[in-house]
Amino acid sequence: MSRPRLIVVTSYAAALAVVAVLAVAVPVTLRGSVGHDSAPAATPAPGSTTAPPPRPEAEQVIAHGLMYSFAAGPDGEVATLWTSCVHGHLARGCRVAWQLRSGRRAWSGMAHDGDALSAGGAGFVVASFARDHGFVLQYDGTTTPLRRLASGGFDVGDVAVSHYSGARLVDPKLATWTHATDGPTDPSDTAIVAGETTWAEHANAESVELSWRGDNGPWSRHLLLGSGDVTTGPIAAGGGHVAAASATVAVDSDPLAGLSVSSNAGRTWTDLPASALPFGEVDHLVAAGDGSLYVQTVDGGLFRSTDPGWTTYTKVREPSGLADLQALPDGSLAGLVWHGRPVAAVRLRRQGPATLVVARTLATFGR
Repeated sequence: MSRPRLIVVTSYAAALAVVAVLAVAVPVTLRGSVGHDSAPAATPAPGSTTAPPPRPEAEQVIAHGLMYSFAAGPDGEVATLWTSCVHGHLARGCRVAWQLRSGRRAWSGMAHDGDALSAGGAGFVVASFARDHGFVLQYDGTTTPLRRLASGGFDVGDVAVSHYSGARLVDPKLATWTHATDGPTDPSDTAIVAGETTWAEHANAESVELSWRGDNGPWSRHLLLGSGDVTTGPIAAGGGHVAAASATVAVDSDPLAGLSVSSNAGRTWTDLPASALPFGEVDHLVAAGDGSLYVQTVDGGLFRSTDPGWTTYTKVREPSGLADLQALPDGSLAGLVWHGRPVAAVRLRRQGPATLVVARTLATFGR
């Protein structure tokens, strides 16, 4: 049986985009067993010595590289991006590989500087920041290259890929993408799709503005906190709730400028300055299925909202080394556990009002 040809991406950090390149992906099973389309190894002649065959390039990158992005699917599927650089120097060239795990099965393939990985309604979106192309990685390990649309709306299950040069909306079902704009011409720096609404932040010279529209209707706008040298922050939305952060640009960090929250889909807003909140620089905002908002900070702290309006917060006890918090399609939470490097992707559950514990290990990452 011939091996399937899969699409991989090439990207460069200068501009947001996505490039599709053909490459061979290698289906494998976990625990070292051979994939269904792998030919049996040749039997060496008596008395001869045969070196083991070289590992496929993607497996080499995964075995010796560092994971830098992950996303989880609706039934426990886990997709990851890995990178391996020559002596740790970017200028000497880095190799990037993707891997998809589903149960005891895994698929992998090469990518070139892929920067973003997101889970959508019909598969994972692997995006780079180079040439406005990319691919959708279906949950069965197959891939479909993305096609650019000059314009278009959005649908439930679409994915927003964010970058400073402007966000893109991707439809994983049709494998198409278009610009996510917060107006006729302005690019959006940060964007998400939640239900039937697109939310997008755009930073201009002295302020940050949140824009949104539902069901492909007209855009509405709200000015976020902060003035002067400010930048966009993460967005989270679930049901009628939404939270959007803005940050102040500093030398070594982007400390929180404020958090704007709404509990009625943007009809009214409460603007919370950083001085009124118990956390500083925000890394992730996650709307959980139980109606609460989780705030993960850059220094590793985790906080949970304690009121329906997302205006008050308490610190949460969490598993050691938890990072990259995200919501699964069913509203539950997932994250990576780090101990010097990522060792596992896990599903989480609440244990009391202020504790998160591991409910299930989705995948482990060994050397």
